[in-house]
Amino acid sequence: MTFIEFLEIKEEDIVKECKNFYKNSGGYHDARFDTISLFLVIKEGINKGYIKGKEKNFLKEVI
Repeated sequence: MTFIEFLEIKEEDIVKECKNFYKNSGGYHDARFDTISLFLVIKEGINKGYIKGKEKNFLKEVI
């Protein structure tokens, strides 16, 4: 099981965020797609309480 599966992140969510950040969806193993995948893993990990030590709005402050 991958982190994406564990956190129930759908491919559509990744594509949507890619379009939001890059105006392009990319695809698996495209650097943009992989970067957004990791971003969503961290975001969902924080939101679901698996990554501790930061407030839920932490990523809003970073970007």
